[in-house]
Amino acid sequence: MNNHRLILAFCFLGACSIFFYLSTEKPKPIAPAIPIEEEVDEIISPVIELPETEEEPLENQLAFNELACLAENIYFEARSETTQGKEAIAWVTLNRLMSSHYPDTICEVVKQANKNSKGQLKRHQCQFSWYCDGLPDKIYNVEAFAEATIIAYTTINLYKLKNDPTNNADHYHTKYVNPKWSDATKITATIDSHIFFKLNDI
Repeated sequence: MNNHRLILAFCFLGACSIFFYLSTEKPKPIAPAIPIEEEVDEIISPVIELPETEEEPLENQLAFNELACLAENIYFEARSETTQGKEAIAWVTLNRLMSSHYPDTICEVVKQANKNSKGQLKRHQCQFSWYCDGLPDKIYNVEAFAEATIIAYTTINLYKLKNDPTNNADHYHTKYVNPKWSDATKITATIDSHIFFKLNDI
């Protein structure tokens, strides 16, 4: 867990972005799996931690949480995709964040879901399928998660400063499914295994 936290912290600071963006090697599976069910602020911490007697500024904690949520979304939705495919997932997430049709924080966008009367997630009724597919959410590939974290960091900082590879998409699905909402007239891009759509005004 300590190694995982340090990797994420370095990525947050952009310390290893050059390595991952220039590397052409495919990430290799790494064991053991790292659970992420814990609070995000227990997963991500600064490289130089604050003294125990000093509280971490709230804005820093929120920034780490938002970064982690976006990195998780990239990892679980597109860890086997190319860099552009991973970036596309990040862009859709942020496009939703900027839209009045979706929640106001990255974490709320990523974890938006239908719940039952007890407040429990309904299986397969989440905006992003990994969040309520019933499978354990574990990080098996630390390198892929580190890359996802860097992509999350750079996309947040370059949003609207570079071209959106999805052309303002707010939805996507894999090529092998055909959900009811899919509308061929609103396709904006096809990247790797995903088809992207713009169904709402950003």
